[in-house]
Amino acid sequence: MSSVRGGVWSHPHFVRLWAGQATSMFGSMVGGFAFDLAAILVLRAGPPQIAILTACSLIPGLIAGPWIGVAADRLGHRPLMIAADLLRAAAAASIPLVALVGHLTLLQLYAVAAVMSVLSMAFDVSFRAYIPVLLEGRHLVSANSVLQGTGAVTEASGWATAGVLVQLFTAPAAIAIDAVSFLVSAFSLASLRSAPDPLTTSAGAEQRTLSAALGGAREVRLNPVLRALTLSAVASEATGQAVGVVIMLFYVRDLHVAPALLGPILGIGGIAAVAGSLICGRVIRRVGIGPALIGSMYLKGSGLLFIALAGGPLPVIIALSVAGQFTDVGWSIHDIAVTTLLQETAPAGLSGRVFAIYETARSASMLTGLALGAGLGAAFGFRAVLIMAFGASLLIPLILILSPVRTMKSPVEKAA
Repeated sequence: MSSVRGGVWSHPHFVRLWAGQATSMFGSMVGGFAFDLAAILVLRAGPPQIAILTACSLIPGLIAGPWIGVAADRLGHRPLMIAADLLRAAAAASIPLVALVGHLTLLQLYAVAAVMSVLSMAFDVSFRAYIPVLLEGRHLVSANSVLQGTGAVTEASGWATAGVLVQLFTAPAAIAIDAVSFLVSAFSLASLRSAPDPLTTSAGAEQRTLSAALGGAREVRLNPVLRALTLSAVASEATGQAVGVVIMLFYVRDLHVAPALLGPILGIGGIAAVAGSLICGRVIRRVGIGPALIGSMYLKGSGLLFIALAGGPLPVIIALSVAGQFTDVGWSIHDIAVTTLLQETAPAGLSGRVFAIYETARSASMLTGLALGAGLGAAFGFRAVLIMAFGASLLIPLILILSPVRTMKSPVEKAA
């Protein structure tokens, strides 16, 4: 690893990596928005078809996750990311090409969603494991803050841009932007010629693929920090997805908030997330990474209470909703702290498999959360789901409070 004066922006390889990922984040924002609209507007898909499309985008990656971790540790993280980007570019490009000749079908969208699910899992697992190889541990918080902030800026501005592009060029054509962004990402990764690749000795020494895949699960189960982070992520993701199922319905059907007003309200969350990424480093230095992580969970959970209490005159609804969006500061701090702790705690030879288990567990909990949100929303109402989710958000941090994470001060500190 290189010693870098002046922070991550003085590291030429990180700057190239960031440029490629910023482009890819924007492209994926446009592509994800346009992908659903291609099904709805071009192919007249209804709720059952959208549900199948969502399942295709989640389940294949969930199934492939543990094996992807083995591939990342054996083949190297950077080569796998480049391959994933090139294949994602080809998969995304197939949609506008086929649409151009009038042969786009839902079956193709399902297939592309499934392929992208596996390839995105491969990229995300490898990317998180690669950052500690590229940078020294003392730069991880800064690097993760920059990446998280870039994602938040993209989210805050991307929805409006994506809508305009779809309106101007049609949904399938807008997906071509996503394909190009994957090529830019692949090029930026390929340009990191002098950056070291992860050690793969321990992974390559294992003869049985199944045993190798289970190695990540064993590490997560036996390491108290990794175990606590994974369990809290599972609980948080299930809660968040349950909220995601009902939140728009709550605003539109229960509170009768117009979409033109709802968009700017939700956009405030993106601005707050950018602020969180900017202050995260200072917060961690002042209180420690463990306390910062636990505090951020309570902060982001408090936003659910503001939203659940929204009602009455429109100004009151707006005020409470905006207050809830400001708590997205906690989301950025949470994600940066979790990523940094995972990167520092996972052993070098198992990092890909550890991240694969973590991401697989998160994906499985997302499916659980979708089912919970739909079932509880139908049975008890949308506001009740938000109240229950707030209650869960008070309990989930206990997983970390009862683990060594609670006392961890430095991001490079190792738990006993």
